[in-house]
Amino acid sequence: MEKQKKALWKKWWFWVIIVVVLFVIIGSAGGSDKNKGNDKDVQSTDAASGQDNTEAKDVDGKQEDEQQKKQTEKQEEKDSYGPGEPAEMKGVTVTMEGVTENEGKEYNEPTEGNVFLLCEFTIDNQSDKELTVSSMISFDAYVDSYAVNQSLTGLMADDSKKQLDGTVAPGKKMNGVIAYEVPKDWSEFEVNFEPDIWSGKKLTFIYQK
Repeated sequence: MEKQKKALWKKWWFWVIIVVVLFVIIGSAGGSDKNKGNDKDVQSTDAASGQDNTEAKDVDGKQEDEQQKKQTEKQEEKDSYGPGEPAEMKGVTVTMEGVTENEGKEYNEPTEGNVFLLCEFTIDNQSDKELTVSSMISFDAYVDSYAVNQSLTGLMADDSKKQLDGTVAPGKKMNGVIAYEVPKDWSEFEVNFEPDIWSGKKLTFIYQK
């Protein structure tokens, strides 16, 4: 038996088997290390991709913020507002609902060649202060660039509308009209609103016929 074992070491095919087994073991170990390297590369790529996505989101967010800021600044810089366009200042939103012509009624008619012009406003006070509104003091108006005075007889031309006078508490609203007597061929009406709490700042509304 011992002679047979000793003879086995001398066989050439025995050593061939040994060499093949070694190659298989070494190849398996190398492949495992290579796979680990590939896994690390994939993880690094994923991490880099995630970082790029985060940076892209940050850039998009900054661009949106800048656009909103520019839009807000543009709104704040607006010179005048038309019918139905809310104008906001210091927590007070003022909207010119519309402008209508009225020829009056018997015993209450405008001068020949003129019409009554009734301008309706809604005032929403969302500030923390009470707002005082005076139809005579808070408003001034121009027709085709000429100053015009309010008409008390024009206010009586439409009994369904209230005059814009009184106080508006915080969180409350007021609706009413101011009236003017203007030529029938007028084309542009401008009215400025300045309540007592704004200290010289006005909101300008323009209506074109």
